[in-house]
Amino acid sequence: MLEIFFIVYILILFLFPGPAIAGLLGMWTTWILYRQVRLLQLQPPEGRKILWLNISRFFYNLVASIFLAFVMATLIRILIVENNAVFLLNLALCFGVSLRWFDFSHKFYQNSVWGLLPQKLPSGNDSIFVVVSGLGPGPGPGSGKIPVFTDAGFLIAMDSGIEFRGVFYEQFFDPAHIERIEKKSREGIRLYASCLSPPIPVESLDIDIRNQFYPFKCQGDRDLWFARLSNPPLPGRLE
Repeated sequence: MLEIFFIVYILILFLFPGPAIAGLLGMWTTWILYRQVRLLQLQPPEGRKILWLNISRFFYNLVASIFLAFVMATLIRILIVENNAVFLLNLALCFGVSLRWFDFSHKFYQNSVWGLLPQKLPSGNDSIFVVVSGLGPGPGPGSGKIPVFTDAGFLIAMDSGIEFRGVFYEQFFDPAHIERIEKKSREGIRLYASCLSPPIPVESLDIDIRNQFYPFKCQGDRDLWFARLSNPPLPGRLE
């Protein structure tokens, strides 16, 4: 059923690009706003700063992606084909690729989080910058989940496990007590554990690596930390 929906939408996109793009952006914006409003309601008071920083980061990437998409679509219109439908299609495609593949704000975001950390990391530690989100049940009848709190900080490899130190949330992950762990994207890990102590009860935790401009190039780091969360980490510095 879902495949049929996508095929029909692609046909509508080519036949009526303007209304199709407007409808898609409307649904996407509505879903994003719902998630943010829900997160604002559930986020602990001590984590409001990181939440507003996440919103600033989102709009930073949104504006940069719109600008880059407009420039690319305009160049294609000038150099290759001058057609309004093709221009709108290229605008949508370039925007989607830019928003997913490029993190324009990664340096600004990491430096801002570093300034909010209650305690600095010890020198010579084996760590990586991540965003951690606690997931709860979604509003619909399906199995989808939505964030109920979010924090950012560093995963630190220790002799007995992995420790997360964030702006307001700290958690020690013992691989022996993690019930299930899975790779959810090129830069993301999802884990289920009964020994978690989040500020709000959650069903699972998402850990997204945010240490470079290209999130899709974090697969090597994700695999390394996935292995460390699955088994006791080995000493040594992450390259």
